[in-house]
Amino acid sequence: MYDVAEIKDRIDIVALIGETVNLKHAGTSLQGLCPFHSNTHTPALAVFPKTKTWKCFGACGDGGDVFAWWMKRENCDFPAAVKALAERSGAQPVSQARAAVEQPKPPTPLPSGPNDTWIQRAESFITYTERCLASPDGERARAYLEQERGLWPEAWQDFRLGYNPTNILDACESWGLNDDKKVWLPRGMVIPGMWRGGLPWYVKIRRPLPKSSLAPYIGPLTPAECITDFGRLDPNDDPKFGGPRGGHSSILFTHRMTAKSNLPVLLLTEGEWDAMLAWQWGRDLCDVGTLGGVTARADAMRLAQLARYAAVGVVMDSDEAGQENVKKYWAKMAEETGRVHVIPPPDHDLTDYWKATAALRPWIAGVVADLLDNVLDGLKEAPQAWVNIRDWARSEQYAS
Repeated sequence: MYDVAEIKDRIDIVALIGETVNLKHAGTSLQGLCPFHSNTHTPALAVFPKTKTWKCFGACGDGGDVFAWWMKRENCDFPAAVKALAERSGAQPVSQARAAVEQPKPPTPLPSGPNDTWIQRAESFITYTERCLASPDGERARAYLEQERGLWPEAWQDFRLGYNPTNILDACESWGLNDDKKVWLPRGMVIPGMWRGGLPWYVKIRRPLPKSSLAPYIGPLTPAECITDFGRLDPNDDPKFGGPRGGHSSILFTHRMTAKSNLPVLLLTEGEWDAMLAWQWGRDLCDVGTLGGVTARADAMRLAQLARYAAVGVVMDSDEAGQENVKKYWAKMAEETGRVHVIPPPDHDLTDYWKATAALRPWIAGVVADLLDNVLDGLKEAPQAWVNIRDWARSEQYAS
């Protein structure tokens, strides 16, 4: 058994990554070509010596600490990475006697959200993009939301969707950041992640990549727009989403997750688009949320939120990444809790299912009814409100 904190302190992350990557200084970070995907032109890999972390802003999107780097580089698991880096650093195993008397580490603090300056700037940006979406110049962006995402104006307004018509590199001081890099606000569709009191905790911007369904509506990405807060990108290696750094993107994005709700079922989707669409069609049947990405995990606060529901249905995309996440994370949580249930997607994702069927409500109703059947069967005295929701959902499932 090794002290992983001691190993991280001993390992120079710049020297470690520098063994395989030619790193160059760029402000407070170092940059280089990421060795984990095929790009050979764009320095998408950033190394942050102060926090001893790294992040690829290109195709693979991976990141983490020295252990994450070693596991990725050597294709090994965490114990093997700990052992290898312990040997490199000269760290000695922790004796059983020492381990027995060591005081437990304090619990990880709950997320406190972005700084106040970030929140105020994000609120201003969100308001600006809402106006752009509603303006005559936002007509094609509104058409995209209706025709490609199936969202009604009510949903745009409720989730405060917006349209950013120009690529912006904003001053980092305006967002309460001090890393000497511009804050990237690319052109595209704006999706805010709101938290308690309606405060923005993150902002995602869906960019019009050349092969995306968004490009025909607002125009494809131009070479001049292949520039981020970390430098210029290759057009073929551009990320699908951009947005201001400094937010907390792991929060649950949902309509009523922080409000008082009597609905016993939560439908958890892979991304924001599916969450908004499911809320639009089934908001009287269940609450809807998302962790905001295929690799996101629920921390202590989010797990506490999940615990308020009698049943949580998790529906990830049918692609390899989504199903790998199900196997490695959600299926195990389902086995351990009994409250979480993995729901097979009806198509690649809920948006594709809506496009194919023009109706999502019967599917949501069937999922809710099945989950409540499972819950009610295990109760001696079932709450009448839950029975009513189950019966209403079942009737809606077969109404069409």
